[in-house]
Amino acid sequence: MKREITQVAIFAVALLGSMHGQTTTDTTCLDTLTGMSCTSTTRDRAAEQQRQYEQGRQMGQDLGNIIANSRARHWVKKFCAAHPGQSWWYQMSTGERFTGDCPVGGGASQAAEAEDKVGQARRTFLVKHPDFIQTTRNATAMYAYLDEHKLDPAKTKSYDKAYRDLKKKGQLDSR
Repeated sequence: MKREITQVAIFAVALLGSMHGQTTTDTTCLDTLTGMSCTSTTRDRAAEQQRQYEQGRQMGQDLGNIIANSRARHWVKKFCAAHPGQSWWYQMSTGERFTGDCPVGGGASQAAEAEDKVGQARRTFLVKHPDFIQTTRNATAMYAYLDEHKLDPAKTKSYDKAYRDLKKKGQLDSR
């Protein structure tokens, strides 16, 4: 009778834990001549779901960045084709601002190439620093630092320096 009550109690604990969707408990019991021996393993489903959510969010963010970069390149190319020799600027939805001069004589591809170098430097920086959180506030702080210190946005080391200094001063959003 005592064994049956123990088994029911273990089942009830496992059931209550899983009803809330937060944890899953797997219990294994061995019935020996000297008594019953049980071991339980608990998994935190909420943490597992959070990890999956974060991975999906990051994939969506990466895809959105690819689309935004493509739109920016297209806009620069189109603008420079119509306005050779003029200055341009483009502000992303994250607050990042790019500037440049359109080449004279139909060289829109040079402006697009310069934009590609800036985009490549930014992407390389993001790969090297996965802890950097892409928010409007962080982007604005990074570009203000690049402008203030006259750093080249087409070089990854410029972003690295800005990130190190701003992070050290506590001027970036963090997790």
